[in-house]
Amino acid sequence: PRFAGVGPGGDTIVYDRVAPWTPGAGELRAFVGAYRSDEVDTTWRIEAGGDTLFLVGRGVRDPLEPVYRDAFTGSDTGWLLTFSRGARGAISGFEVGMTRTRRVPFRRMSG
Repeated sequence: PRFAGVGPGGDTIVYDRVAPWTPGAGELRAFVGAYRSDEVDTTWRIEAGGDTLFLVGRGVRDPLEPVYRDAFTGSDTGWLLTFSRGARGAISGFEVGMTRTRRVPFRRMSG
């Protein structure tokens, strides 16, 4: 189902309700790897520890919490990572959003 709200500036924002997602350790392993963004000239790693993923790099080790399928939020940073999949269903990269930045692309380098 969809519902609408009013955002900043009076714009109408439409939301889609999505099912909660609680991935198991096996599902989380599909996200592990190195990801590069030429736009911000940096590489981040996604690591697994038990049933938790971590965003690692530049002195950060941020536990990631699942929000909905293929999307996680950083427990410490608050960043939203939305992962994309290629034609065969493998994780191909992610986009990160934060307070003033939206949709910064990272492509998968290794897994």
